[in-house]
Amino acid sequence: MSAIKGFVYKNKKIITFIVLIIISFILMFSSKKEAVVKVKKEGFKIFSPFYYIINTTGDFFRDTFTSISQLKKSQEQIDNLRNELDQYKKIIIDFNELKNENFNLRRILELKQEVIYDSVTCEVIGRDPKKLFDMLILNKGKKSGIKENMPVISYGGGKKVLVGKVVEVTPNLAKIITLHNPKFSASSVIQKGEDKIHTVIQGSNRMLGMVKLLYIPKKYFFSDTEVDFVYTSGDSLIFPKGLEIGKITKLHTSKRYEMFNEADIQLSIDLSKLDYVLILKVDYKKDNFNLINE
Repeated sequence: MSAIKGFVYKNKKIITFIVLIIISFILMFSSKKEAVVKVKKEGFKIFSPFYYIINTTGDFFRDTFTSISQLKKSQEQIDNLRNELDQYKKIIIDFNELKNENFNLRRILELKQEVIYDSVTCEVIGRDPKKLFDMLILNKGKKSGIKENMPVISYGGGKKVLVGKVVEVTPNLAKIITLHNPKFSASSVIQKGEDKIHTVIQGSNRMLGMVKLLYIPKKYFFSDTEVDFVYTSGDSLIFPKGLEIGKITKLHTSKRYEMFNEADIQLSIDLSKLDYVLILKVDYKKDNFNLINE
């Protein structure tokens, strides 16, 4: 027995080689196809889990990168659409502003044709930052024939309305104070039917669109159901007759003069939307101060 073991040990390489040859012949002659299929099946069973994991992971990363790329493109498209929308909005805003500006300028030019005085069309280019509606800067001055104390008018509700007066002039600019300025005052009349009640308009900046009316006789009766308008009286050497100022909204007793009442007036001109005005070259040395032919 020991002799056999010794023989096998000494010739183990040759024996192993012979055994492998015999197995190969057996497989070849038994069924080549079945053996290969069997090997393939066993191999597939062993490696299929790894193949699934590798394949699934690859699909995940591929889909992820594809989604990221599509998301980036979508974001770029959204940004482009937003930019285009902003541009369209700006165009619409600019168009509306230009349309309003042309409309206001056209109305001023129409007003210029209606007044009997020589006049200068001006654009509002500046305001007092502390009191936006008390003082305005216009784009024309002495070179256009503008002088101090010339009246300033505009359109309001389709009517010629008073805006203020010139207080300072340079070669190319003019500064005006409006009805809102507490330093502004003008003689005025309340038009009540055929009657005219003489009063004085006084500037006030307590509330936008509202000024004071002073020296109203006690006999004047104010009714909520009627609208009484106030106009320039023409008694001044500065303001022509017939410029609309506003309408009376409230009557109250004067704290300064017992024999008079006072009133609040809602202006006919919206100073916050004023872009263009007309300066009247009033010649106060003449006797005719009527703005409107009667």
